Amino acid sequence: MKRLRKSITPIIHKSTNAHTMGAKGDGTTDDLAAITALLGFNAVYFPSGTYRLTNKIILNNKSVLNISGDGNTVSIIKSDIATSLQFQYVTSDINISDIHFTTDLNNTANTNPLIFLNNIQSTNITFTRCRFSCPTTGGNAIAIWLFDYISSGVKFINCIFENIGRMGIEILNRLNINPLTTDAYTNYSITGCTFNNIGLAGLYGMGVSFSGKGSYCNISNNTFNNMLSIGIEGGFNNTLVDNNTFTGFTHSYESISCTTSVNTCAANVYTNNIDNNSGTANRWNFWALTGAIIRGNTLANGKMYFRDSSNATIDSNTITNNVDQTLYFEGASTNNNIINNHLDNIATSSAFNVWYYNTGANNNSLNNNTFKCALGKAWRQTSGSTGNTEANSTYL
Repeated sequence: MKRLRKSITPIIHKSTNAHTMGAKGDGTTDDLAAITALLGFNAVYFPSGTYRLTNKIILNNKSVLNISGDGNTVSIIKSDIATSLQFQYVTSDINISDIHFTTDLNNTANTNPLIFLNNIQSTNITFTRCRFSCPTTGGNAIAIWLFDYISSGVKFINCIFENIGRMGIEILNRLNINPLTTDAYTNYSITGCTFNNIGLAGLYGMGVSFSGKGSYCNISNNTFNNMLSIGIEGGFNNTLVDNNTFTGFTHSYESISCTTSVNTCAANVYTNNIDNNSGTANRWNFWALTGAIIRGNTLANGKMYFRDSSNATIDSNTITNNVDQTLYFEGASTNNNIINNHLDNIATSSAFNVWYYNTGANNNSLNNNTFKCALGKAWRQTSGSTGNTEANSTYL
C-alpha cells in the first residue's frame, strides 16, 4: 500500500502594493494614514512616486517587515517634518530597500533624524540601496540610540547618504548599565555606501559615528566626500575598517578618528585611502587603542596621531605630509611596532617624520621603513620619551 505524502506549501509574504491601500504617491496628497495601515503588513511595495507624510510613523515592537521600492531615485518617501520612521523597543527582521527618504522641512535648528531607531533591542535590520537626504535640517540621516537594550546585526549595504544636515549614521551607546564597559552594539556592518556633503547645517558633520562601547563591526568599501568634521568616528573594538576612500577636503576633515574614552582593542584598519589636495594635512586619530593593526593604508598629505595607544602594529602604510609629521606619538604610547612603511615628509617647517612627544611615548620601534625627509632627520624623541629605537631604515 502506497503511503501518501502530504505536500507542505511554504508561507510567502506577498508584498502589498501601496496604491491598493489608498496611497497616491503624487507628492501632494497626505499618504500618512495609508502608509501607517500598510506597515501593519509584513511586506510593502512602493511603486515609483513621491509619498508625502505629514507626521512620523512610530513602530513599536515590530518584527518581520520588508519595505521595497522601484529604486532610490524614483520611490520617494518625503516627510513634512524631520522624521519619517521611528522604530522602538524589540525590533527584528526589518529589511528596507530601494527607497529614497527625504524631508521638506527647512529648519536647521531641528536635530531629529530621518530614520530613528530609538532605544531598540534589535536583531537583523538591513537597509539596502536606500538613499537619504536632509539638507535643510540639523538632523542625521540615521540615529540609533541605545538606552536599555543591546542591538546587533544592523546593516547598511550600498546606500547613499547625500546632503545631510548633521551626520550620516550615528550610533549612540547611552546604556543605563554602563556605556563605557558594556557593548551596546555588536556586528554592525556599513559596506559599499557613499557619504557626500555631510554636515551642511554646520553642526558635527560625521559620516559615521559610533560612541560608547561596541564591538565586531565592519566599515568597509565606502566612499566619504566632503565631511564637515570626521569621516569615521568611534571606539573601534575588534572592528574592521577596510578599503574606504576619503576625498573632498573643503573643510579639512579628519578621515578616521578613534578618540573615545573607552579603552578599545584589536582594531584592524586596512587599505584605506586619502586623496587630499588641500593645504592642510589630514589627520587620523588613534587614542586609547591596544593591539591595533593599521596596515596598507595610503594617506596623501596625511598624518597618524597616536595618544595613549600601545602594542599596535603599524605596517606597510604609505604616508606623505606636506606640512607636518607623518606619525606622532604622545601620552602613554608604548611598545608600538612601526614596520615596512614609506614615510615621506616634504615639509620644510618640520624636521621629523616620526615624533615621540614628551613623557610616556616609550619603547616604540622603527624597523625596515623608508624615509624621505626635507630636512633630513627621520625621527625625534623629546624630553621624557625613552627607549625608542630605529633599525634597517632606508633614506631617500
